[in-house]
Amino acid sequence: MIVLQKSKIPGWPEYVDCRPLIRFSSDDAQSWSEPIDIAGVPPSYFVVCNDRLIQLKNGRLILPGSYVRYKNDRTFASGIGIFFISDDVGATWRQTAECCYPPPHLSSGLQEPGVIELEDGRILAWFRTGGGCQYKAFSYDHGEHWTIPVPAPEFLSPAAPLSMKRNPDSGELIAVWVDYHPQRSVHFEDGIIGRTPLVMAKSHDEGTTWEDHRILEDAPDHGFAYTAMLFHDSRLLLGYCCGGKTECESMLQELKLSSVVT
Repeated sequence: MIVLQKSKIPGWPEYVDCRPLIRFSSDDAQSWSEPIDIAGVPPSYFVVCNDRLIQLKNGRLILPGSYVRYKNDRTFASGIGIFFISDDVGATWRQTAECCYPPPHLSSGLQEPGVIELEDGRILAWFRTGGGCQYKAFSYDHGEHWTIPVPAPEFLSPAAPLSMKRNPDSGELIAVWVDYHPQRSVHFEDGIIGRTPLVMAKSHDEGTTWEDHRILEDAPDHGFAYTAMLFHDSRLLLGYCCGGKTECESMLQELKLSSVVT
């Protein structure tokens, strides 16, 4: 189990220290080990989305995250894509040899990344951005080094995360994300409404092309994001935030579980 621990540092913005921890259970979640600090660095702010940890064919664990820097005036700077790896089933961790740095025009940087291993051994990483689409990068050496992140026009998107997994039965890749809609771009002054429509698509060629697009949710007064994916029998279970306009003006206060035929 991966959790994020947040703490307050006097004189700095709230929750300036946010780091991933890992716990283990050997009795079906009845008890848990003491937490291990994955980052192992001084106070820093890391963003790690839910359902992001993967294990490669060679046994390596990879946890992608975004390191959010603070400027001298203690405001946020753009996010950097980072990757934590473990080669001993999670007992010890380190950062990979390279990070993914955002281009200058992406003011919020590379956010909320995810990764998936492709059949040829490459690792595909994707990043939420404010540039109108997801960005992507590849690693050819199990996550140590990365190509320069570039736009992924196949995933037009507002500033909202994407999720992707492989169907264990068919072998195809399944992606779930918030598609771009020019009349519904995300604006944060109302909280977080506008992350819609939530869509799904399949790839039969390891992400080169995507087809069978399907709208899962389409409510202009709601937001949908932070999707967890679990394949079970012939169905795909999706858990995601789905809030609408309420007193707390957020999409994060409501959760939904959907079952989709794959």
